[in-house]
Amino acid sequence: MTLLLALSINPIYVTAGAIFLFVTLGMWFVLARVSGDDKPRAEARLDMMRKRRASQLTASGGDTASRKNEALTAYLEKAAT
Repeated sequence: MTLLLALSINPIYVTAGAIFLFVTLGMWFVLARVSGDDKPRAEARLDMMRKRRASQLTASGGDTASRKNEALTAYLEKAAT
């Protein structure tokens, strides 16, 4: 039964389907490469702001962890009073 089914498939349809899949996947790949970054615009902007802030903290001197600890300490002191 499966042999009859395999023999009844027209090679023209198989070839047309293969060409369609090849062209579709090729265009998908090209569009993915052209579109650039896979991140949404909002995430890309957040990353850009994080990098800018990190560079500002390192340019102003000091360790970022110590600056965060100082800010947290000042906040907790204000909250305690």
